[in-house]
Amino acid sequence: EVHLLYYLMFDDAVGAATRDLAEMVLVERPKENALIDVTVTSRSPEKAARLANAVARAFVDGLASAKVDQVEHANVLLGRQVDEMRSKMLQAEARVETYKRDHGIAMTRGNLVEEETLRQSNENLIAARLKMQETRERSERLAKLLESGDPTVLSQTDAIGSAVISRLKIEAAMASRRKTELEQTLGPRHPRVAAAAAEVERSRAQVAEEVKSLAATADLDYQVARANEDNARKALERAQARLSDASQATVGLQELENEANARRELYKTFVSRMEETTLQRNTQVSDARIVSPAQVPLRPFSPR
Repeated sequence: EVHLLYYLMFDDAVGAATRDLAEMVLVERPKENALIDVTVTSRSPEKAARLANAVARAFVDGLASAKVDQVEHANVLLGRQVDEMRSKMLQAEARVETYKRDHGIAMTRGNLVEEETLRQSNENLIAARLKMQETRERSERLAKLLESGDPTVLSQTDAIGSAVISRLKIEAAMASRRKTELEQTLGPRHPRVAAAAAEVERSRAQVAEEVKSLAATADLDYQVARANEDNARKALERAQARLSDASQATVGLQELENEANARRELYKTFVSRMEETTLQRNTQVSDARIVSPAQVPLRPFSPR
């Protein structure tokens, strides 16, 4: 069925012309098909054909225009929903940031800062323990060397790794060789032999003093390394406690982030839908088409 709606909002001339056109136009739908017949009666055959085609074209164009109007109306509604979804998404994200700030939660590369701090603290503790073990072994080795009182102390200093002691050992060895040579040529009681012996003892004493100095330094290094290890262990314990507190706080954070993610995905869906309807606006076609345009009649329809 085709309903003609009359909007008599024009002046009398337009209204009269509209009424005259309505009286001239007859629209029917045959029972045997889905076509619509438009018949226009006029004293002018050319006018009759022109008006019939104009009415048919207006009907076809009107269907396409109605679709465009529907798309535009849908776009308006989607625009309102997009604005609402965006507002809710921003509110959800703001709640996430507020929760993080209130609970002191910080993230780095997708992980809790406390997790990164714990990892670093654990590495620091391992390094501190290795350093403490190294300095302790060196300190104990030097302490035993001093406590031994062995006159062959020079032969036990190879593992110390001191350039100064290595130099002093060379000097002591040279002094001992000179003493031996002088004893062989001048005899054990010669003054030069006594001076060479004193030089040997002085060299040995220098080595002993250097060992004492190294032992004191090694002991100090050990004390510092032990203090650093203790600090690293306490730092690790504090990091573990902070991570435990942060892990409990992340339970509530996870709920807020899930809500924010859901809002974000919903917002993206509405934006995508709005873009689709915007593209559809320029691709709408009418559901009707003119099968047979009206031709100018060759003879009058009526009277007979």
